[in-house]
Amino acid sequence: MKEDRISRRVEIELPAKFYLEKQPNSWVKAAVVNISTHGFCFRSGAEYNEILNGKPAIVLSIELSKEESVELNVQVAWSGKTSSYNCLAGGEILNPSGSDYQKILEFYTKLFREQSEKGNAS
Repeated sequence: MKEDRISRRVEIELPAKFYLEKQPNSWVKAAVVNISTHGFCFRSGAEYNEILNGKPAIVLSIELSKEESVELNVQVAWSGKTSSYNCLAGGEILNPSGSDYQKILEFYTKLFREQSEKGNAS
């Protein structure tokens, strides 16, 4: 199968939350399960699958550490229910610029290097 992604996804588990751009401040709990330089895969409650399946624009807030989080505008590209409790969704960063995007790039680069080094050590 041909891989269309520009950069490799890196597995991670980060606390996150999102809201639909049309419904500011209606935060929904989520968790980012992998990242790349251009997008994310995140998990949320199964009750949001239908909404996310409509491919809305969302604001995704990701906790990189206890001291630092970022907020990015994301276009949901797909969504699928994984159980009666969860759904997974994938999205692309709409505006890859600004300080929060730079923080994500730095975070991704560090993770990518760490995982590559572990892979080379085995």
